[in-house]
Amino acid sequence: MNQNAQEIIEEYLNFFPKEQRRLTGITERFPLGESIVSRTDFIGHITVSALVFSPDKKNVLLIYHKQLQKFLQPGGHIEKFDASLFDACYRELREETGLQDIKSLDLTGRQIPIDIDIHSIPANKKKNEPEHFHYDFCFVFVAQSTEIQIQKEEVTDYKWTPLGEVTGNERLSNIFQKVNLLFDQKKPMIFFRSIIERPYQDVSFLVVTHLLKDRPFFLEALSSLGNIEGIIPKPNSINKEVLKAISDRFPILPLTKASLYDVNMLSPYIEKSKNRIVLLDIGGYFAPIINELKEQFPEKIIGVVEDTENGYQKYVALSSLNVPLFSVARSVLKENEDFLVGESVVFSTDAVLR
Repeated sequence: MNQNAQEIIEEYLNFFPKEQRRLTGITERFPLGESIVSRTDFIGHITVSALVFSPDKKNVLLIYHKQLQKFLQPGGHIEKFDASLFDACYRELREETGLQDIKSLDLTGRQIPIDIDIHSIPANKKKNEPEHFHYDFCFVFVAQSTEIQIQKEEVTDYKWTPLGEVTGNERLSNIFQKVNLLFDQKKPMIFFRSIIERPYQDVSFLVVTHLLKDRPFFLEALSSLGNIEGIIPKPNSINKEVLKAISDRFPILPLTKASLYDVNMLSPYIEKSKNRIVLLDIGGYFAPIINELKEQFPEKIIGVVEDTENGYQKYVALSSLNVPLFSVARSVLKENEDFLVGESVVFSTDAVLR
């Protein structure tokens, strides 16, 4: 189970790297070979909790815990027969609430918690337990029913609380922010992470891209395949929040489409790279200098991936092209999109004419 916990934390930190320092109280214990799952470890041990949403996702389930005398999420300790931390959480949730028809939601489809928290538990003289820490792994579920049958040995009450009325709980507030990410951006995140299979050790990318809300996931996936040497934003599609997030992670190059008519503007970025380079383009930014780049760096420039048909035509219009060119616009993956766009145009035109 220790290994399961370590793997979960490593995956969790891929999504929330800024929490690395906060979780050192857990991660520094793994190399020591200490079992941090057993509830008899009173330095600290792992527990699990469940954030359960109502079917309409407008309310969250809280239960009144006898020992701690306050409303909390369902959850508890790990048992020897639990196959994983997720299984332990699922078991505790069903035992304490009687809920059976529940669906799990997570960031990757790999049963990763939405939050990992370290908090102090007061001493319990009746159980002869000193004050200690809980390393709590919180998983997210959606109930298909709001009917609850509480476990009276440990729970005395429950309530479905509207999200806007959950106050005074800093952890839940932080979790709700993460859950917004889960509900709103789960699909693009899963898609981009699912295409990452193995890194290419000797490949880097120079990327022209829109800086819209899906870009961080795309760029993270891309960076797992190779190093991103620089990003050239499309000037008319820059989300300021996305720009800030990406600039903290990747180099933003001070280049424009106009400046790329001069090969010397881009050459320094290619020259300093130790890897071969793939140019990811939108709109033919590199077309005016692509042959010069290939002549200047014959071993480094692998090829171009052009996103748009307009950009593709700019490369095709060159008298000669000395590098491989791949078109996203002409990919079979775009065929369905072309059909839907065409259908939408016809429908909208018909609506206007009527």
